[in-house]
Amino acid sequence: MLRQRIISAIGMLLALFAAAFLLPPIGIMLLIMVLGVLGLIEYDRLLRHAGVAVFTKVMLFGGILLTGAAYLDSGGIGNYTFPWEITALGLCLILIMMQALRQTPDIKTLVATGATVLGLLYLPVMLNFYMRLALIDGLPAGDSIVYRRVLALLPIVTVKVSDMGAFFAGQRFGRRKLCYRLSPGKTWAGLVGGIIVAVLVCLFFATLISVPQAVSPSFWQPLPLAFCGILLAIVGVAGDLSESFLKRSTGVKDSSGVLPGVGGVLDVLDSLLFCAPVFYVIIRIAGI
Repeated sequence: MLRQRIISAIGMLLALFAAAFLLPPIGIMLLIMVLGVLGLIEYDRLLRHAGVAVFTKVMLFGGILLTGAAYLDSGGIGNYTFPWEITALGLCLILIMMQALRQTPDIKTLVATGATVLGLLYLPVMLNFYMRLALIDGLPAGDSIVYRRVLALLPIVTVKVSDMGAFFAGQRFGRRKLCYRLSPGKTWAGLVGGIIVAVLVCLFFATLISVPQAVSPSFWQPLPLAFCGILLAIVGVAGDLSESFLKRSTGVKDSSGVLPGVGGVLDVLDSLLFCAPVFYVIIRIAGI
């Protein structure tokens, strides 16, 4: 089990590096779109297992629409200033309510409506921040693609390596449980170990990777990035526990069995979902 988990984790990281450095902007958009749709399918499966029937077709269409709109917002095609993603989100809410109006007005329909909205906010909206980080503006045309994509890779690598550090620290030193009701295996020692590893990863970025054009040199220093590592590790655990909340609430152990030793797409994305908007806000502030 542990061996499969490590192999799957390494394979995912290598695939992400390859995608980040080889895919053109539209390829990044399609990758985010596919991950969002697969995540929504698993989310739909979780809720249906608990007897909650979300508006699946509207939700999947909304996920595709939101990612496409975020791509326009990110300057993927031209230089648009129109708020495409916010407009798309408003349109999704209208479509969801129109679908709800076709159902019997009872608590089940209300729960399905809320669950559909939550699915769109939880997956495509959060994932779209990675596309923003990968296509962040303020970069000269001649800048290396390595430095364009490092801002998207930093939170991913930091959190996933932090996950492994937390796992081994928890196995070795874990005594006090962090949140037993949601994740019995998580301990305070694991959290501390994950934070230490996250800081080390961010220090690696600070010392070995040149300053991306989108941020100021004063931010791309060991101390600010170490603070980012602490924040990303904590937010990553919050994301992990949030998916555990979904699985506990619906009585499912893994979102699916796509990846040996890991689970499904949701099990891979869980700790990453909350990190993207947090890191994006930091980067935008750091670029001022």
